[in-house]
Amino acid sequence: MLLDQGYRIADLNRPIASHIGGGRSRAIETLPPLPKILIAVPTCFSFEYDRWEMKSDPDKTGFHQNGPNEQTQAVRETWAKDIAPFGQHVTLKFFYGKPASGYPRQPLADEVFLDVPDGYGALPLKTVGVCQYAVENDFQYVYKCDTDTAVYIDRLILEILENRFDYAGYVHANVCSGGPGYLLSRHAAKIVATQGRNPDHWAEDVWVAKVLGNANVRPLMLPCHRPGFSAHFFFNEGFTPVKLTEGIVSMHAVFPTEMRQWYEFKERNGRREPVGQDKDTSPVQSTD
Repeated sequence: MLLDQGYRIADLNRPIASHIGGGRSRAIETLPPLPKILIAVPTCFSFEYDRWEMKSDPDKTGFHQNGPNEQTQAVRETWAKDIAPFGQHVTLKFFYGKPASGYPRQPLADEVFLDVPDGYGALPLKTVGVCQYAVENDFQYVYKCDTDTAVYIDRLILEILENRFDYAGYVHANVCSGGPGYLLSRHAAKIVATQGRNPDHWAEDVWVAKVLGNANVRPLMLPCHRPGFSAHFFFNEGFTPVKLTEGIVSMHAVFPTEMRQWYEFKERNGRREPVGQDKDTSPVQSTD
């Protein structure tokens, strides 16, 4: 009858409601265990950009500048600390490559040293290494993001629990953007680990999308993973609390100063955050 009236059925690729039976309450129901989740952050000992990545920077904002990497420590001092309450279910690892002069030290407890180059151009190979690590260590989900990405960990975990996907993130042209981060199921990670070893594209997110597309794995749009769009930086005029909304799961690019300011604001304000009004947390299936 509804179809006859012009309505259409929407498959949102996730459970919307479930019947739990008479006389039962979600408040007393035993919750299922958390899946084993890897939060993977490819990083480097120092930035070594080349080709287009060194494009002109008239505003001197620090976009794609060679030199020491201060972003990894900023992540450690901010949102990485929010992982602790999830115990053994959620693990964060920073993935390094091997500089031409060799590894300068032994890996720390939250680091993995991959046998691939450490430069920006090796990011596709690092991502394949991330997926291999995830599969070998029995992770059910992988969230990969950049070192200049700010993440609300509790919202990310809830997003994983509430949705059903193999490949999800902020979708543009059938690619889940690597900046604000994307999610892979174990199935998708295994595809990248086994079929992505010979990248033919310098952009890691484009290469992952191509490998998964060849395996008929399509992206799911998660609008709450926010890129900086044409400005590149999420806080393009410095940290601005009004840009923080309830729906945001991740933000890119957020460099060390703004990341620390955001995290301090988040910790100080608690449930009074967000400042903005955007509450849309629903994923949308990409049709690009």
